Amino acid sequence: MPGEVAKLGIILFIAWYLSENPERIRSFKYGILPMMALAGGVFGLIYLQPNLSTAITIFIIAIGMMFVAGAKISHLFVIGFAGIVAGVFAIFVDPDGGYRLARMTHFTDPFQDHLASGYQVVQSLYALGSGGFRGVGFGRSIQKNLYLPDAHNDFILSIIGEELGFLGILLLLTAYMLLIWRGINVSINAKDMYGSLLASGVTIMMGVQLILHVATVTSSMPPTGITLPFVSYGGNAIWMFMIAMGLLINISRYKP
Repeated sequence: MPGEVAKLGIILFIAWYLSENPERIRSFKYGILPMMALAGGVFGLIYLQPNLSTAITIFIIAIGMMFVAGAKISHLFVIGFAGIVAGVFAIFVDPDGGYRLARMTHFTDPFQDHLASGYQVVQSLYALGSGGFRGVGFGRSIQKNLYLPDAHNDFILSIIGEELGFLGILLLLTAYMLLIWRGINVSINAKDMYGSLLASGVTIMMGVQLILHVATVTSSMPPTGITLPFVSYGGNAIWMFMIAMGLLINISRYKP
């Protein structure tokens, strides 16, 4: 989807814009506002697809990079409040029949509407529960056979939990934590501000998608269409993350 390209594009732009003049981040008018205008424009276009989850991810990435660059906390609070208002508006003004509002109201107890808005989450929980500690065995998932929609994409972690169990998920999350820690380390040790912001943006993108994906499949938040980095099926998402990792590795080659 174009949203996958937009995420990396936003990271590249913000890193360039703030590194050109680091003092911009202290100004709301010349630093924060232009970046929010860009992020807001991209948010709106992706929302019209409609794809609210990817739009929210872009917004979080922008805020995270501004925080790393040294934005004032008061400015970030203003942006966060505006983002919450926009998110609430997007949920209630739903062009697709109110399914977003249904997801918001039913995620805490998806079994109350297990044949409609709660269906995916219920099937996801069945998969995770069936896997137990060690799983049913690689390739032996039942839920992926016409029970759990998007089992290869938005709910891939549920199938991993079913086949490889809690142990398999723990090993996978450990690998992600190691990768995120290395990304933070690269950002801290980058030779210039551009490299530091670029590395932080890539790391934030990966961390945000990981958190949202895990929260979705475990019914810790309303269901969103967020892929699991490097694991979920999807051409654009995998290509963009591969490019992002190439940028991260290249930044790590040059230390002060």
